[in-house]
Amino acid sequence: MLVRLRMERRRVRGAAVSGRANLLGESMKRMRRVPFLFCLLLVGIACGGGSSQVINDPGGSLVATFTADQPNPGSLATAMAPGSTSGALVTVAINVANTNDVYGAALVVTFDPSRASYVDYTPGTILGTGSQTSYQVAAPVAGEVVVSATRLGNVAGVDVTGVRTLINLTFRVTAAGSSSLDFDIPSSALYDAQAPPQPIQVTFSGGTLQAN
Repeated sequence: MLVRLRMERRRVRGAAVSGRANLLGESMKRMRRVPFLFCLLLVGIACGGGSSQVINDPGGSLVATFTADQPNPGSLATAMAPGSTSGALVTVAINVANTNDVYGAALVVTFDPSRASYVDYTPGTILGTGSQTSYQVAAPVAGEVVVSATRLGNVAGVDVTGVRTLINLTFRVTAAGSSSLDFDIPSSALYDAQAPPQPIQVTFSGGTLQAN
C-alpha cells in the first residue's frame, strides 16, 4: 500500500509539472526573449492570475507583520521589504536596488505552508505597465510562489537607481509564530536585455513573517 501511494504521488506531481510547463510555453510564444529566459530556470511555472485590487482581511484574530533581513540593500541587490498589512494579510515588496539593464525576472519565493498561504500580487514599477510587460504568478506546490515578470519586445532594459519595486506579493498568515519568507536562489534570477538574455549577478535576501 505504501509503495502504491508513493507511485500515485509521483504520477500526480509529474503531471502537474508537465501541465505547468505546457502552459508556460503557450503563454511565452508571443514574447521575443522570454522563452529562453524561463527555459533556463526549469521550474515549471504555471500561468496564474492576479490583480491589482486592494485586499482586506475579512476577520480573524491573527495580525501579520514582515521584517526584512536587509532593510537597506546595497547595489546589485534583490530584497524583500514590508508593505501594507490588514489583519492576517501582509504584503511583501520585492525590490531591486541599483541594478542596470533589468529586462525581466524569474523568481521562486518559498514560505512555510503550515503558517502562511499565498493570496495575490500587484505589479511594481520597474518594468513598465500595460502592454509593455507580462506578469505570471502562481503557487504550483505548497510553500512556493513562482514569479515571471518581463518587458516585451525589442526594448531596452531598465537602469534601476536607488530602490524600486519589481512586484508585491500578498500572504495570509494562518498560524501564530514566525516563519521565513525567502528566495530559492538556484531558481531565481534577474535577466538583462541581451539576446539571449543573461543572468544579472545580484544578491537575494528575504525576511521573516510574524503572526501574533
